[in-house]
Amino acid sequence: MLPSTVKQFQKGKFDARSKEWDKRFVYLPFWVAFERETLARWIEEVEEESVVLDVGCGTGRSIIPLARRACRVVGLDISKHMLMLAKRKATSKRCFSKVDLVVGDSEAMPFVDASFGAIASCGLLSCLPRPYIALDEMLRVSKKNGLLFAFELNGYRFETCQELYASLLPRKLLFFKAKKKNSEKITLDIPCRLFVEEIERFMVERGAKAKVSTKVLVFLPLRARRLQSLFHRNYALSRLWLSLDRGLEKIPSLKKRGKYLVLDARKRIAQHA
Repeated sequence: MLPSTVKQFQKGKFDARSKEWDKRFVYLPFWVAFERETLARWIEEVEEESVVLDVGCGTGRSIIPLARRACRVVGLDISKHMLMLAKRKATSKRCFSKVDLVVGDSEAMPFVDASFGAIASCGLLSCLPRPYIALDEMLRVSKKNGLLFAFELNGYRFETCQELYASLLPRKLLFFKAKKKNSEKITLDIPCRLFVEEIERFMVERGAKAKVSTKVLVFLPLRARRLQSLFHRNYALSRLWLSLDRGLEKIPSLKKRGKYLVLDARKRIAQHA
């Protein structure tokens, strides 16, 4: 399928879901717990005089905490409906004077080279048909020694976790078929799969110093969907989940196998060629 077709589908999907996005996806206690751990660490590294770009900002989930730290934040998104909600949210939090919202394509950003001191992206790249073009664009608009943060789905997450649990639990308890590998079909919702090694290699080739780690190595493979939902909707259990994750990610064989990728990078070149 053509990249332009995938983008139009994604744009329509986000436009249609914009009004319910925060309620259904953004403020689940699990994400709040993750946000307080990971996003808070990113924000601490951002210099107060920096201009920050939030790529795929959506309804402005990250814009407000970033605006409280940086001197200015630019939010870029392909969906006008999402940006309207981001504007309303920033206005209600009295930080819209420090925020610019731009409708645009992350694979062809409407910014000049070396414009931003820090760039953040959450859940964008795995929704793109050509994610490495977007990463290239992020490096292009980043200043020398600029920071780049990204949080994405890990391409390893399905097969490895299934194999792990299939070896530990009776098959009747699992909600997936243990013998069936590579069962996840790539859909328009998630048109690509990202891997730790590929991202690290790409960033190094582009002259950036990068570290890619994984988070949430643990998930509940049981048929008890209500139990899974409980872990996502209870803040204390979410924190417990993440604490267990920090211990498991120290195991060498699991380091690159978490459900989510966390990219921390710094541009090392004056201008991307």
